[in-house]
Amino acid sequence: MSEKVKLTREQAEAIRSIRGDINGGFTPGNIRTQLKKQWMSKPYATLNELPFEQFIVAVLGDYEVEPIFEVGDWVKDTSTNAVIKINDRQHRNNLIDPRHTTIRHATPEEIAEEKQHRWWAKHGREVWELRDGDLLRSTDTKKTYELNNQTSYGAWFEGLTSGIAHRVVKRNYKVICFAEDRKDINGGDNE
Repeated sequence: MSEKVKLTREQAEAIRSIRGDINGGFTPGNIRTQLKKQWMSKPYATLNELPFEQFIVAVLGDYEVEPIFEVGDWVKDTSTNAVIKINDRQHRNNLIDPRHTTIRHATPEEIAEEKQHRWWAKHGREVWELRDGDLLRSTDTKKTYELNNQTSYGAWFEGLTSGIAHRVVKRNYKVICFAEDRKDINGGDNE
């Protein structure tokens, strides 16, 4: 069996319409028009770009639609596992180059993970890398706690008598200030 043909969205729309014709699109008129590259109206005119063999394979239903990427979309390069946000038209045009066969739209989970990674990296930390002096707020009680000690088990906060497991901290606390950004420690503004 031959390899799937990659079609643009417009070509796929035309093929779907043609497949609805008598004999699943294999009419003498459709074959003649494709051989002579005489499709005239939209979306059919885009089929003039297809070689005849690819046209036949597509009409048989063995095709896939090329993904469309827009500025602002998040994509994943499966060869490097990188999740990338398309910043501008030039970036998008680079990604839709036929040499980039490992690019696909990123899933919502992949996007959320990458956004979290970028946020922590912007602050010079690995994801959920906490340090003594960081301030965290409980999402339940809205109280703010200072991190006193971090262990392999979890985190110890000022004013609490027991540690909290890392998984609980990640789920129920938000970082509101990193230790290096605090003005009330390390000399603050008193210099």
